[in-house]
Amino acid sequence: MGSEQKQSKQDKEQNHYFMSEETRINLSYIKKDIKEIKENHLYHIEKKVNNLKTDFVVVSQDVKWLKKFFWIVATASVGSLITGVLSLLFK
Repeated sequence: MGSEQKQSKQDKEQNHYFMSEETRINLSYIKKDIKEIKENHLYHIEKKVNNLKTDFVVVSQDVKWLKKFFWIVATASVGSLITGVLSLLFK
């Protein structure tokens, strides 16, 4: 591995000499922009994702009453069906 890393470093240094000054300047701007994105924008994206997670939890808790209502209606319907069937059987 050590020789591969040395070779890779030598390749980078040789490529650096073959680059034009304009390319080096553009690369430095790109590196600067990437650093700025990592420092500033990723924090905002993470903050927005956390807010979405919080909103999702709130919405899922708001739907609990609907689930309870559904189960009450379903239980009442099944109970009335069973009562109807039993009343027909025992007439």
